[in-house]
Amino acid sequence: FPAPERGETEDLFSLRVREGLEKIFKAELLSALVTHPRVAAQVLAWLGLENESLERGKMYAIDLPADQGKAHYREI
Repeated sequence: FPAPERGETEDLFSLRVREGLEKIFKAELLSALVTHPRVAAQVLAWLGLENESLERGKMYAIDLPADQGKAHYREI
């Protein structure tokens, strides 16, 4: 995602990133996201996984339910 435009608040930038990620995750395609741990923690929170922990330098798979249920993640 491009950096915040001049005058764009952090909240609006966060909303733009979240909406973009929702489109990616709903595309039913394998997606990869490499990001800073703080950003990854925010993505987990958006998916209802805010109590999960991350370790720097590790990869995780996030499984999203097709209909009902809760997302979950695992280290790969």
